[in-house]
Amino acid sequence: MKIHGTNIRPTLKMSRPLFVVDQTIEAVLKAVQTTTGLNVSYGLRPHKMLARITHGIGADNEIASGVMIRALSATDAQFSWQLFYDPGLKEYAFNVHVVEAARR
Repeated sequence: MKIHGTNIRPTLKMSRPLFVVDQTIEAVLKAVQTTTGLNVSYGLRPHKMLARITHGIGADNEIASGVMIRALSATDAQFSWQLFYDPGLKEYAFNVHVVEAARR
């Protein structure tokens, strides 16, 4: 992750696996916030979908983005995410969107 021209690679350690994708993403964002001191919040997301999908992903000093990619990949859906910055609030918002296949 590159923020203000600086590479940031926060790591995540989860002693016991979280079993809901939404919880895993929350843990990743918390790790980013704790490691960097930046204000990062969970913005738009398909909450109902992510809150009901389970997995068995844990992490041991793994790069946070890798954990997030594995969690989202544990679903049958395809996702896109964006990290927006509000200079007035000095806050980042992490958004997740479902990407639907093109219809033919």
